[in-house]
Amino acid sequence: MPVHLVVCWYYSSPPPSRLKFKVLVERRSLLLVKDDLYHDYLHGIEEVEEDVVGPDVVNANVGVGERVTVRRGTRVSLTIRNVPKTSKLKIQL
Repeated sequence: MPVHLVVCWYYSSPPPSRLKFKVLVERRSLLLVKDDLYHDYLHGIEEVEEDVVGPDVVNANVGVGERVTVRRGTRVSLTIRNVPKTSKLKIQL
């Protein structure tokens, strides 16, 4: 059974709940986030048992008006972030 998920991307400026687009992340895939997408958008994964993949998913391979419902399975994700040092303030306890 293929394991996938749909990541929703939202505008980070008010109102933050406005959906901008969705991306299908398929089994054994790599999703790199950088530049404007990293700095200017928020992302989230809806708590659902199945995803409806249609034309609103930017990388979906479906026709206009076509929708495919796919049941989710267990997925393991690894997140690595490169966070530059943001403060030179030294705190002593």
